[in-house]
Amino acid sequence: MQRSVSREGVDLEAANHDQGTDSSKDHNQVDFIAAKPRKKWFQKSKKEDEVIEKSVPYFQLFRYASSVDKFLMVIGSIFGIANGASMPLMMLIFGDLTDSFISFTQSGPAAINISAISGCSNVSLVNTATNTSITAVNTSIASQGLEDSVHRFMIYFIILACAVLVVSYLQISSWVIVSERQTYQIRVNFFKSIMRQDIGWFDTHKSGELITRLSDDINKIHDGIGDKAATYCQWMAACIAGFTMGFVRGWKLTLVIIAISPLLAIVAAFMSKFGSAFTNKELEAYSKAGGVAEEILSSVRTVVSFGGEKKACERYDGQLDHALRVGIKKSFVVGIGIALTFLVMFGSYALAFWYGSTLIAAGEMSGGTILTV
Repeated sequence: MQRSVSREGVDLEAANHDQGTDSSKDHNQVDFIAAKPRKKWFQKSKKEDEVIEKSVPYFQLFRYASSVDKFLMVIGSIFGIANGASMPLMMLIFGDLTDSFISFTQSGPAAINISAISGCSNVSLVNTATNTSITAVNTSIASQGLEDSVHRFMIYFIILACAVLVVSYLQISSWVIVSERQTYQIRVNFFKSIMRQDIGWFDTHKSGELITRLSDDINKIHDGIGDKAATYCQWMAACIAGFTMGFVRGWKLTLVIIAISPLLAIVAAFMSKFGSAFTNKELEAYSKAGGVAEEILSSVRTVVSFGGEKKACERYDGQLDHALRVGIKKSFVVGIGIALTFLVMFGSYALAFWYGSTLIAAGEMSGGTILTV
């Protein structure tokens, strides 16, 4: 019986060997087809990653906004515009005050010289346009006029300061309330989305990385849609109001200053592009470090029992070292961008004062108007 079974096995083996040459191509093709999806599953191409990782438009961050949130955003934007318009208005008041100082300074030497004339006391030279006589008045008139002018401008500054106090509070508080409400909804929906995932999804997403995303990344969103959004509205309004006032008070000097604006735009684009890129890399590096830390701490008994403390520390240090290098590169980029911004800014000041002096010498503008523009 055993001999017959063995004989049958040999015959089957020989038959398989005879068919091996004919079916080898079929087997190889089947193995290749079966292995191809597995290779594609384990190794994703860059094109697939780019499709998956899509950037979210800014206004999509407010997808959970209710009617109350939209009302607060409108109120905060209106007060932000008012707060931004207050800065050019302050420069307008400051420029007029400067003109008052200049006018009094120019009349001062004439008052001193005329008071030294024999037989005259406490007099001031007011008009020398006549050919036959000199009109002299009390010197207290010019001083009293300066004091009245300064008091009037002081009241303007106090009113403006009180108005800025109110609108700044309403501007910042409205947007911060909106950001708090939005980040609350984002956290809740993000956590619910995690809980709805299949168990296999957690094999490719570490829990520590999810915790880091839930805390650090959403805090970044909080900053972006909170007081920074209010500040953006403020500075946009200040820019528009400033250019409008500049064209009204001195269009020639305004055109000269606008000629430098493309340099500021280039610097801002540089900071936006590279700063955001390094920020994303930094967040990704810290999220991976958080995932490693959570993995180690969740199984700390196993790590200690096998004596893997040193290896665990090396893994965590490696992730932190990568995040540190990214943060240092980001600091260099931000530092260079801020330095270039101030370079262009103070360069524009120098050009404005130089060209403004030529306009003053030509009698087209006053010193206060130069400061206002």
